[in-house]
Amino acid sequence: MSSVEITRSEPVPPAGYSLVRRLVEAGGRFNCGIYLFKALCSDEHIICKQTESGDSYTEAHIARQVRDFPHVVPIVDFIPANKFQEKHSLYFRYCNQGTLENLRLRHHNLPGSFPESFLWHVLLSIAKALEACHTGLGRADWVPIAHRDIHRGNILLSKSQDPTARYPEVFLADFGLAKYGGTQKELQGDIASLGFTVYDLSSVYDRHEEEVWNDLKERVENGEWVYSDELALVLGILMDYWWNGDDDIVRRPIEKLVPWIVEMWERADLRYDHGELMVE
Repeated sequence: MSSVEITRSEPVPPAGYSLVRRLVEAGGRFNCGIYLFKALCSDEHIICKQTESGDSYTEAHIARQVRDFPHVVPIVDFIPANKFQEKHSLYFRYCNQGTLENLRLRHHNLPGSFPESFLWHVLLSIAKALEACHTGLGRADWVPIAHRDIHRGNILLSKSQDPTARYPEVFLADFGLAKYGGTQKELQGDIASLGFTVYDLSSVYDRHEEEVWNDLKERVENGEWVYSDELALVLGILMDYWWNGDDDIVRRPIEKLVPWIVEMWERADLRYDHGELMVE
């Protein structure tokens, strides 16, 4: 029995779990909070995202479609609003080292403080998640899923199960705005958002779209870019996917980009690859 009193405004614990605490006041128009639960018979933790949105059914369905894919936070359960709880509850695996946004805030006053290999690690991990969502990785009759909300707050970190791993595992989360049958523009928007997100880790400034691309170009030209030329090239090309107003322009799909990113990482001269992550 949980020592925390459950009310109708709080999620009902799934069988075998007890409520630990409310983690945060969730952002977003319909999100109503994030709660942490612990298994009664093990050290396993899960989180519950509560929402009032009628789109929760779609989010749960999409989350179930992608839960076995690499670098996607797996859904554990979905409990619609009912007489015992006022809100919809989506339960996911708990990632115990916070968000990329939290990590960046801890490094905020240390420009260029992230080791380059960590930037490649994030880039490749989320690129693989997008490849799975966009293509289904060979599943028959797959309908492309556009995430449409890629940013630092929706990229989660979790301690690696490999004791020799230098960095946490990286996962894509929150499919609340995801869409089946994403258009070419939406799929390319996912790719561009990944480029912006990783580039943000290299700078203490929050810039977007054209400002970001110009900032990267100026830093390279002025010798202020501390990372490899290969990383600058990859991020520049990914961010260029944002300017896709001409529907006739078809850029390389994500399944072509993933092996290219691997190749460029292998070729990169990691000139700035020291320092430790300030993880939770």
